[in-house]
Amino acid sequence: YNFLFSDIYAELKNLVQSSRLGKPVYLSIESCHGLAFKSSYKDSWRSSSRYGVGEVVSVHFLNMISQLFDIDDFEILKVSGFNNSGIGDAFDTVVVSSNGNLNLEFSVLCSYATPYNFHIKLIGTNAILHYDGTRLCINEPRDTFDSAGRFVSPPTVCEKVIHHSEAWRESLSSSVNYFLDKVLNRDDFCEAHLRRALLAMRPFY
Repeated sequence: YNFLFSDIYAELKNLVQSSRLGKPVYLSIESCHGLAFKSSYKDSWRSSSRYGVGEVVSVHFLNMISQLFDIDDFEILKVSGFNNSGIGDAFDTVVVSSNGNLNLEFSVLCSYATPYNFHIKLIGTNAILHYDGTRLCINEPRDTFDSAGRFVSPPTVCEKVIHHSEAWRESLSSSVNYFLDKVLNRDDFCEAHLRRALLAMRPFY
């Protein structure tokens, strides 16, 4: 999986494990670009697999969510698929969302049929994390007021530049190396991590 060794995941994990976030309330992930409109897409396997972008991209985010929040059951998820480009038989757009059966509500949109957009937003009872593919910001605390005592947006207390394309490549390389090291050294894989890796594929297979 592509994100578990990334700086993005590390920032999310640090915030979730600290008291700064408060209770997780909602997570929104959007990963979109226009691959379906490239000439190479029509005859590729991505345009013919049943769930298309869901099988290829969404699974990585579901795995990230399950690891981030120690979720061991994705039995009930809402999966909606669309072919917005009209090219091929696969869904070029998939939305996966929780269905009220988890302590955390989330939505993951992945598409091959829109302009480029990458965004992660995690909202807790005390802090908000925003990431737009380049800039990651954490805003807190909740109890931030104007002169009249009204709630206003919390100040940015942390800001980092993390380029998504670089983080993705580095994390993928680290993930492959981790797997190879385990095999070469005949070490056991973490049972919980393996279970959640299989869990992430359940909505599509």
